[in-house]
Amino acid sequence: MLAQLRQSVVWRTFRYAWCQVLKLASADGWRAKFADLPPPQQPMVLFIIPLIAKQKTKNWETVCDNLAMTLRSLDAQTSGEWKAIVCGQDRPAFFEETDQTMFLPFPVGSGKSYDKRKKLEYMLSSPEAASCKDAYVFLLDADDVLAAELVAYVVTDNNGHGYYMDKGYLWDASEDRMSFLDPDDTIEARRVPFYKLCGSSALIRVAFAKGLRSTLPLLKRTSHTKVVEEAAGFGLSLAPLPMFGCVYTLAHGENMQERRNNLGGKLKFVRNAGLPADALMKIKTDFGLSQQ
Repeated sequence: MLAQLRQSVVWRTFRYAWCQVLKLASADGWRAKFADLPPPQQPMVLFIIPLIAKQKTKNWETVCDNLAMTLRSLDAQTSGEWKAIVCGQDRPAFFEETDQTMFLPFPVGSGKSYDKRKKLEYMLSSPEAASCKDAYVFLLDADDVLAAELVAYVVTDNNGHGYYMDKGYLWDASEDRMSFLDPDDTIEARRVPFYKLCGSSALIRVAFAKGLRSTLPLLKRTSHTKVVEEAAGFGLSLAPLPMFGCVYTLAHGENMQERRNNLGGKLKFVRNAGLPADALMKIKTDFGLSQQ
């Protein structure tokens, strides 16, 4: 009976509601309990992926194709120490659950408004997330693609705090152009840290086994542009990943920023600082995008 209760919508809704209360807590109390924990004994990565409601999209097939592309990049990881939760109102027809990947129906709201943050909180408060015990949590958009060695690096390095990406690629899918960001590049326009432009760019350690309060740094996260500074406020020193960890996919017709008419500057950057065709093909091959 207890096991059934813990999987029920009522229990899930209660945990989600409790997260709303926890958001009122301060970072000071959290630091005292969580900031100095030793690294996870069995480190893993938990990807939480919010999926837009079908009725909010212009092309549901494009949304599903993008999600499939993202999930393929998880299946291609060189380490199997990861799990992924996809949360949305509508389950894509292609989606099949595995031991590592599950779909969580989102029962809150109609889907008519943007509810990405609510879905993130619903996943963080879910029994499925709690079952991970102690993990590095990655808030992953359903259209971005990750480097195959990302999970292996994180679980091997296992710094106990988390990681961020200062290097990554921007891909204009409509024109098949690509550029990159790297703080060490010789061209000034490329020296913007990747996490300042892309939300799929950080992992935060969460000790789920110690209760929902452990998720506070993610519950109180305001913007991916401030993730390093906000984590530091909780006593978490995020380290930069050494690889180009992500392809940020632009202009496929269903970008959130595209709906808000905020893509112009990024697309202009890709056009002006684009890579030659041979470099583009190599990166697409490395990230499993050569068939896109």
